[in-house]
Amino acid sequence: MRDKIFISYSHQDKKHKERLETHLKSYNCDDSIAYWSDTDISPGSSWDKAITDSINQTAIAILLLSADFMASDYIREKELPLLLKANKEDGILIICVYLNYCNPNDKLTQFQYVNSPNKPVATIPKQNREQVWARLAACAFNSLSEYKKASAKYNNSLKIHKAIISGLALTFFPYLGIIGSLATIAGTSTITALFCDLFKDDDKENV
Repeated sequence: MRDKIFISYSHQDKKHKERLETHLKSYNCDDSIAYWSDTDISPGSSWDKAITDSINQTAIAILLLSADFMASDYIREKELPLLLKANKEDGILIICVYLNYCNPNDKLTQFQYVNSPNKPVATIPKQNREQVWARLAACAFNSLSEYKKASAKYNNSLKIHKAIISGLALTFFPYLGIIGSLATIAGTSTITALFCDLFKDDDKENV
């Protein structure tokens, strides 16, 4: 059963991962929803098996992109292939966050992103970083709920993705309910546009 949020990151970016986890915790005070990173591996456990098992239970994957992330052999050779396979076969949602300037490969640029690669998290003011993490946490938990409903209804990964985005549109943009209908019949460009709107900076300092 896919019911987890998986965080993929470089250990060099640990402080950003921990800040994201703080915001996830604030949306999950009763611990009813599982989110996972490699710091949850028990001492003595098989590293590869623990990560593989977790990815096999993942519904929403959050990728914290940076040069260190892209330079990690383990991420490129182990985690990403498993996540990409799960995205293609089971429709898991992959959400990318740009932590710092980097050059993601073509396989990642196709996915939803929550901030502009030209304005990575590490380069924006603290209040704006907190805004990104808070919105991402809310989006991740709502996406997980939408994934569970969509995966129970559809076998096709694209239909699952569109159903998730449709649900998110109705959740975050109640005054633009028509977007939800459009998302169910639109392609990747509309899906990406919805994510861009969701995480658009309200502060003019970041425009």
